[in-house]
Amino acid sequence: MEGILARRFLWPFFFFLTLVIGGVSLFCYHSFTTERCSEVPTVAINGRIWTVAIADTVESRRQGLSDTPSLAHDRAMLFVFPDVAIREFWMKDMHYPLDIIWISADHRVVGAATGVTPGSYPNTFTSPSAVPYVLEVNAGLVDDLGIASGTIVTFEGCHRL
Repeated sequence: MEGILARRFLWPFFFFLTLVIGGVSLFCYHSFTTERCSEVPTVAINGRIWTVAIADTVESRRQGLSDTPSLAHDRAMLFVFPDVAIREFWMKDMHYPLDIIWISADHRVVGAATGVTPGSYPNTFTSPSAVPYVLEVNAGLVDDLGIASGTIVTFEGCHRL
């Protein structure tokens, strides 16, 4: 009888202990893997550095730069996708022209759509190959900076890319 009572009270203790250890492990894992950073994300290509707004959610990618009045010369938008795929972009609700730069998983330019104007909507602009990143900059910069396929792109700041 004593053995049955001991087992009846010991299993909840071990169950509780397992939950506590699991919770502490999960907390420690999250603490060490969650990035806490005040750095501003930047992208550099051929010596030019842009401070970027990052669009990494479905909603932020859908919104993009639409309905913004302008883009400062040192600013850009970096679209970060969870997978590598062919990307299509359009100029819906845009007010200024852009260059759209397609960037591979190994951080190299694979192509660009240059001088894309707001009047081009509803036409779409398609990446030449599957990519996880797309950078939008002011029109003319791809040509001005000599950005071409194979050009290396550097990402800095907090965002893990």
